[in-house]
Amino acid sequence: MDIKDMRLFLAIAEEKNLTRAARKNGYTQSAASHILKNMETELGFPLFSRSQKGLMLTKNGGMLLPHVRRILSAAESFSQEAFAIRGIQTGHIAIGTYLSASVQWLPAALEQFYQDYPQMTVEIREGNFQEIENWLESGAIDFGICSSPDDERMDWIPLKKEFYMAVCAQDSPWARQKILNLAQLNEISYIEEKGDVDLNRQLRRLRITPPLPRYSSLNIYAMIAMARHNLGVCILPELITRDSCQNVTLLPLEPPIERTIGIRLLSLKKTSPAAALLIEQIQKAVCQMEGPAPDRAG
Repeated sequence: MDIKDMRLFLAIAEEKNLTRAARKNGYTQSAASHILKNMETELGFPLFSRSQKGLMLTKNGGMLLPHVRRILSAAESFSQEAFAIRGIQTGHIAIGTYLSASVQWLPAALEQFYQDYPQMTVEIREGNFQEIENWLESGAIDFGICSSPDDERMDWIPLKKEFYMAVCAQDSPWARQKILNLAQLNEISYIEEKGDVDLNRQLRRLRITPPLPRYSSLNIYAMIAMARHNLGVCILPELITRDSCQNVTLLPLEPPIERTIGIRLLSLKKTSPAAALLIEQIQKAVCQMEGPAPDRAG
């Protein structure tokens, strides 16, 4: 398998569709099918099997995937470094990020970034903490924008501290309160953000058992809409509530809960030149919008 073969292999693994993977790599479907057959013949085993969900990696194909990601990442870094030596800034960067950072910070950061480096391309994946961790470990992304980790397995650059807020309907009984005491959690109709480990982690630190949800959703805007219609109360970080919480009431929590959002990556020293440039631009943009970043201990 050469680099082009590996790119097609990765595209098929991600798209689960040969036609889309072929188009992504500039091949016709028949050409991509021929290349895939040659790869499997060369390796001596099938890489994909067909299912109702599309083309799925076989066990052997799945074992090769992390190696392919690492090789392609190294090839991309090599190419970027070679261009940088010639004074040309180019490259592709993949980011995993919380929705809040994607909405509030990335547009301004990317606007300036593309003005400075018009030949760069950026892929944005939105996910929760665990998804971003998995993408980092598999090499699917260059860095993530997420909450502070509990371990030091990767490098960490803090950007901002933010508080959690309770969101409820304006005519909700809870709206008459100036705060939402966390001791009242089991009394409310709770709307849970599915897959959010940050809030539950903070509640456990306060020795508060996370309440059983009446509703749960992966979509934050759906949660806010449910709260607006008086179906319950959701608890969300301040950053995501800025532009999306019209016609609802926001209540601070007692005791307060906060988290630190920052950039997480396997190694700042080993990151690609393009990713390092974007990280620097995101830091500048967030500092302009939010003020100085908290220290790393925070």
